[in-house]
Amino acid sequence: MKKNISALFIIFLIALIARFLFFRDSTYFGYDEARDAFISQDIYKNLDFKIIGPPANFPGIFHGPLFWYFIGPLYILGGGNPYIVSAVFRIINALGVFIVYLIAKKLFNRPVSYFAAFIYAVSFEQTQYAMYVGNPSLAVFSFLGIFLGAVMIFKDKNYKGLILMFVSAAIAMQLEFILAYTFLVVLVLIIILRKNLKHLNKKYWLYVTIPTLLILSTFIIAEAKFGFQITRGMLHLATSGYNVMGQEDTRFTLYAKMFAELFQYNIFNLARPYVYLFILPVIFYLFFLSRKNHSARIVLVWMFSALFLLPFGGYDAFYVNVGIGVSIIIALAFILLKIAEKSKASAYIMFLVIFLSNFLLIFRYNRDGLIVQIKAQQFMKLNDEISLIDKIYHYADGKGFTLRVTSMPYKVQTVWAYLFTHFGQKKWGYLPYWEGEEVMGYPGHLPGPVKGTTCIRFLIREPVRGIPEVLINKDKDEENLFSDIIKVEKIGEFLLEIRKAKGECHNLKPSVLETL
Repeated sequence: MKKNISALFIIFLIALIARFLFFRDSTYFGYDEARDAFISQDIYKNLDFKIIGPPANFPGIFHGPLFWYFIGPLYILGGGNPYIVSAVFRIINALGVFIVYLIAKKLFNRPVSYFAAFIYAVSFEQTQYAMYVGNPSLAVFSFLGIFLGAVMIFKDKNYKGLILMFVSAAIAMQLEFILAYTFLVVLVLIIILRKNLKHLNKKYWLYVTIPTLLILSTFIIAEAKFGFQITRGMLHLATSGYNVMGQEDTRFTLYAKMFAELFQYNIFNLARPYVYLFILPVIFYLFFLSRKNHSARIVLVWMFSALFLLPFGGYDAFYVNVGIGVSIIIALAFILLKIAEKSKASAYIMFLVIFLSNFLLIFRYNRDGLIVQIKAQQFMKLNDEISLIDKIYHYADGKGFTLRVTSMPYKVQTVWAYLFTHFGQKKWGYLPYWEGEEVMGYPGHLPGPVKGTTCIRFLIREPVRGIPEVLINKDKDEENLFSDIIKVEKIGEFLLEIRKAKGECHNLKPSVLETL
């Protein structure tokens, strides 16, 4: 028993190492993160309670606010520091090792559970979710909860698993509205496990329904308060479809690509045609096994969960498949064991290839933060943002300065209001003036110019992916009316222009501009 605990703890340490590699370089802080930091702290500090969460990608539909209620205390306890919150998310994701171990052990056996836990520990996909301080990332645990509940019913006849399944699906919907389809996954699992549930007391469904409705109550209240806005959005989605894909794609080819991506980011990072060649025999084997094996059926339901979304059209968001990759990890762990029964050498070689494939991806991508499939605007790295702010205050040398930013969303202050408040004002004692219109309806605010202009001005250009070039040029042309460039620096993918105002200005400290 002690050896088993020690082995599992070592796997957990490996998971932590994989997730904390390049920690400071890989911490992403863009608009969504800044918005969530503001709102989640306001809930507790100003008692500004929320019944709807962040907007979804379809008009009229919102995620639940549970994510904000969860991260608010993390930000407050961490003094508002995003690094602290990012560290907690990485630790939470690493803890999934223990749940994966438990599910695989109950479905199959102990050797499979060790293989599965280790692959989860080094999974590139899971390290990305660990780094992602966003509402979909925690839904990995919703899937783990659903299928842990299923195996509790299947193997232990523990009806508490039914509560866990429904509660996990409700939490998934709170975190990412599109994951409402997990209730259909739960329904399929109940049908598969119906023999195990036939002696269930009908009163027990009250224990299932009450916590599920409590978790979903924010949606119910929001619908009553805002005139069934989400219901209307869902009806529109059901009738019009939601197609986010290239012209050459269909909803089926897009699904196949994203399914192959799960293998690439968890098992083997091969070219997609080779991935398909690898996937097909794995799937056929599981289907063959599932004729008499409930464990294989449960894994297949998990693996193909996202098929429930196909009737609504093509959807290319990375997090649509959140949590599904774990089923592929468990399936491959089971196949590894079967290979080991025939040839241990072959199994260990395959195991080593899986390890190397994932770590090569981790070393290739994680230093730069979140991949483009998760964040369209890559390279919004907190480390670079703090370095940029320190440089600006150094050049300002204690004097007031004016800031113009080419940002995404355009002209929205949220990111820089948070960063300058937390990392600038706390360290240097004052805030900059924000040049340009203030877009209303977004959290975060920097003071606007009172009169005239400061002598030293700065133009920040965020990483350009997602920002149209016409807007980049527009901001540059507007700033050229007010100031001249003295010096240009690049910090990561950020561009910083240090500028001197034209004509009369105030807050000039001669030594500042003379040294540039």
